[in-house]
Amino acid sequence: MPMPLNHVIAFIPHAYHPSIGGAQAYTRGLAEALSRAAHETHVIAPDVIDPEAFYSLGHTAVGRPSESLNGVSIHRVPILGDKSRGELKARQRRFAKGSRRVLGEIRPDLVITLPHLFPNVPVTIKNRRRSPWQLLYAPLLHEEDLNWSIEAVATALAKTDGAIALTPHEAMRLAAAYGVTPDRIALVSPGVAVTSIDTPAHREPIVAFVGRRSASKRITELMAAMQVVWSTHPNARLVLAGTGAAGEPDPADPWREDQRVRVIDSPSDEQRDRILASASVAASASVTESFGITTLEAWAQGTPVVVVDTPVSQSIVRDGVDGLLTGASPEDIGHGLLKVLGDASLATVMGRAGLERARTEFTWERSAAALIAFADSSTGQGVTRMLRPPAHSKRHPDPS
Repeated sequence: MPMPLNHVIAFIPHAYHPSIGGAQAYTRGLAEALSRAAHETHVIAPDVIDPEAFYSLGHTAVGRPSESLNGVSIHRVPILGDKSRGELKARQRRFAKGSRRVLGEIRPDLVITLPHLFPNVPVTIKNRRRSPWQLLYAPLLHEEDLNWSIEAVATALAKTDGAIALTPHEAMRLAAAYGVTPDRIALVSPGVAVTSIDTPAHREPIVAFVGRRSASKRITELMAAMQVVWSTHPNARLVLAGTGAAGEPDPADPWREDQRVRVIDSPSDEQRDRILASASVAASASVTESFGITTLEAWAQGTPVVVVDTPVSQSIVRDGVDGLLTGASPEDIGHGLLKVLGDASLATVMGRAGLERARTEFTWERSAAALIAFADSSTGQGVTRMLRPPAHSKRHPDPS
């Protein structure tokens, strides 16, 4: 049965703004775009910044229990309690009970949960058993992670009404390795807002990294790549903007006193955009991205990217056109950065190509339209349909 015209949609992520991370940014961008398209949109999330609160003690609550942000109703479920080891399982029970209560109050048509198998995902799947809403699961595949389990994710996917893929590669993997039939896969890429930051005519030789400074982002390898850069361009600078990961040493700490490195903790969205707008190139050494939303954030400022060549990055970056794909070694990444830093004309052309894609191809409005078109499809044309731009209709025009 098709969904009603004005939908009630609930996202149940493992964390939400002001928490940072790819899944959080994806949830926020998509939720706010759906709200702008006149859908009633909710986010149900634990009341902590760091989702690791499900697995470790020592976290604090953040934000009000409920509030509205850019048209999205946010419901923060209190999960913290005492400081005993048995407390961790109690947190999951509190989230299960609290999220079930909110779902009963808002009565959604569609629920989207993400990412991976954080406790919010099995909790939502369990809450789905006696509920009439559609459930879509966006696992954000991280198959290179040593703890990744295809079997566990496939089992969870089998209990949902469909899967959300962020890239054509992810859609292919969901069908090939996780048992999800193509008619149950929606391709809903992330989007980005192109802001009006004044871009300098001549950019300084700055390499920018934006994101969580965790082991999976391979900051240590990026620092090693900068040694290659500095051997040729000693005046180049590196900006590391983001936050460290809870429970991990911050790989930026040893470099805070280095005059060639600037570490910026917890930048605002505006700070992030200004950092990227002033850089010659944005870099990522990660090999475990499900998309790499920072690529879009760089393109939104007309900044080219250098990223590691993986099947996911091949789905997004056009090598030599809007960025460079490199090998995973620090030497390969360093030489890629040198190529951009040493050719201002190439950097400008690639940055402009990325900006054009950010303006036309990767908009949140287009992402929201793709999601609604999939959910509304009673015939379930799935990924075959979603690989093309969503068809225009009187019911759901594409606002982009």
